[in-house]
Amino acid sequence: MKEKITQIVLYVGGKDNVKNAWHCITRLRFELKDNQKIDEAAIKKMNGVLGTAFAKDQFQIVIGVGVEKYYEELISQLGLDANGPVEADGSEKRKDFATWFMDVVSGIFGPLVPDIASIVMYPAIVS
Repeated sequence: MKEKITQIVLYVGGKDNVKNAWHCITRLRFELKDNQKIDEAAIKKMNGVLGTAFAKDQFQIVIGVGVEKYYEELISQLGLDANGPVEADGSEKRKDFATWFMDVVSGIFGPLVPDIASIVMYPAIVS
C-alpha cells in the first residue's frame, strides 16, 4: 500500500501540489494547487483504483471499501494532521443538504453501478 500511495502522490503532481487531502466513504479527496499536474490516466490504470472524478474543485480517487487504510498512509507521507481542518486555510465550508445527500448516495452506490449493470444484463447474455 505504501508504494501505491507514493505513486498516487506522484500522479497528483507531487507533495508540493497537495494543499489538503481527506476521505469520504469510498474516495480519497484532494485539494490541489494545480489540477494540470494530475496524471489521471496513470491513476486510473492503478490496481485498486476504481475511478476518478472532479467535483467542486476537488480531485477524487475512488478506492472503495478500505479507503481509510489508504488515507492513513497518505497523511503519513504528506505530513498532514488526520484531525486537522477540512479546508487548507482552516475554514470549513458548509455544504447544503442536497449536495451532502448526493455526495453520500454517489459515494455508496457509484462503485456498485458496474455490478448492477452486469446483473441486469446477465439474463440477456445467457439466453
